[in-house]
Amino acid sequence: MSPVVESLYELAGGDAGIHRLTGKFYDRILADPLLRPLFRDPEEDHAGRMALFLIEVLGGPREYTRQRGIRSLINAHHPLPITDAQRDAWVEHMFAICAELEWPSSLMAVFEPFIRNEARIAQWDDPG
Repeated sequence: MSPVVESLYELAGGDAGIHRLTGKFYDRILADPLLRPLFRDPEEDHAGRMALFLIEVLGGPREYTRQRGIRSLINAHHPLPITDAQRDAWVEHMFAICAELEWPSSLMAVFEPFIRNEARIAQWDDPG
């Protein structure tokens, strides 16, 4: 009998694990003087929205798209003047939290390039 293969969503700990990641992540992000200026309202539920996005991306319920629409992530970040230093700091914080939570290497093999790409997309200045 072959072993059961977990989905990325399950490897991340399901809803609870992803909410734990995003909660810790935004605690760090909002305390970082380089990144905090990107948030016009730090009291918004940034962690909750990011959790919904990651839950969907990692194979969980499609609640993010249902609630926010397919382009909301790009639209939210498009007007922000995100510098390379801010992008890189954001990525470093994400991977530090993943390491702290001991996300498995099989999950990180997929998650790391995804996060790097998403950070570049968030920084992209859409001319249209």
